[in-house]
Amino acid sequence: IFLTLGVEASELSKDKLEQTRAFELEANSVTKLVEKQKELLKKIYELSKRGDKKTLKKDISLFDKTLNGLIEGDVDLALIGTTDKDILKQLNIVKKEWEYFKKDIKNSNSKRAEERYNPLVKNIDKTIGMYQKIN
Repeated sequence: IFLTLGVEASELSKDKLEQTRAFELEANSVTKLVEKQKELLKKIYELSKRGDKKTLKKDISLFDKTLNGLIEGDVDLALIGTTDKDILKQLNIVKKEWEYFKKDIKNSNSKRAEERYNPLVKNIDKTIGMYQKIN
């Protein structure tokens, strides 16, 4: 009986370890994805100043899809929406600021977009920090 319990306990430990590693890998991947979002935001900001509307539209769509995937999940992007309340709250702050920024870019309001850019980047940085803490 002890041998059987020892094997089962060992198997449970292995399963828990594998789950922990998978979670850490996922959190690390998501952290990198949010960092890529920040890079994409910078590109969108630069494109808006140059007036490259075709590329801008495509990149805005990608930013939207990825941000929504981080919040709600997205099968195409293989993302599971976050279940962490604090991260979800922070992602929703980013989403709200993004919507204002995106509206200003689409309306060619470069002055207002410029004012919104840095606070949006700071909130993305905060999100990255939150994901890094769970790694």
